[in-house]
Amino acid sequence: ERSLSEVIDDLTLDLLVHNTMYLKIFWNEDKTKILKAVRIAPAKLRINTNKFNPDVVESYTYNFDWATGQYTNSEIPAFKAMSKNKVEILRFINKNPQANFYTLPTWSSGSNWIRLDQSVSEFQKASIDNGINPALVIKIPQDGTPEEKAIYMQKIKEQYQGSRNAGRTMIFFGNGLEQLPVLDVIQPADLSKTFTNTSESIQTNICLANQIDPLLVGLRVTGSLGNGTELPIAFEVFNKSVIQPRQKDIEGFINKVFRLNSLSANFELENVILFKPKDSTGEDKAITKN
Repeated sequence: ERSLSEVIDDLTLDLLVHNTMYLKIFWNEDKTKILKAVRIAPAKLRINTNKFNPDVVESYTYNFDWATGQYTNSEIPAFKAMSKNKVEILRFINKNPQANFYTLPTWSSGSNWIRLDQSVSEFQKASIDNGINPALVIKIPQDGTPEEKAIYMQKIKEQYQGSRNAGRTMIFFGNGLEQLPVLDVIQPADLSKTFTNTSESIQTNICLANQIDPLLVGLRVTGSLGNGTELPIAFEVFNKSVIQPRQKDIEGFINKVFRLNSLSANFELENVILFKPKDSTGEDKAITKN
């Protein structure tokens, strides 16, 4: 069995990645007490709505891996207070007007920038792995069979292509100048400035999509004064606008399970404190919690 702390970690990840959370709850025989609650990853569930009222979720179809389709589907009823189902799915969702039955993550506006970041890294890696340094066009004057040409090109790639072979000297032998290959140097485009500007835009827009000040993740911000007051202010804004609302979502979801189980306990997450406030003398104030 997983501890409450481990379940909270999983639910937090689900909320941040999918903007929704699921618990599979198991009732006793007379449906007066929850015996067990198991977290289910949102990616493993599909929604089944009422055929007469599509706004009502009737059940969920579970599959361990939808991509392969090698696992059997199982249907689990959605939670209803007056039903007699012994096993149900309890769901929390932050609805999005652009999605009918599901939702969109809060960072969805940055999805193109995330894909662009991957594309840039793949392009740079491919340029190093597949390029010959310097970039060359090799013109071979003599004829040869397709097999001989293939062997010749394979040897060129093995000896001179890739980052580990950068800067190696290329040496060719021939029975006279007319048999030597002609090497034409291709000057590569200077993409360093383009990549620098693109990288800065990617970093900034991914941070904005996640509602976090780039300063909090160690990125230099153009026009920033760089004084010691900016970081605490940036964190305070992020804490109140992002962290605390997410905490309220998780607390409400767990407390709903407690209330269904007739528990009077109230679940609360601790507030995050990274910077102690200063008093008028510049000393750390004593921090108290309610």
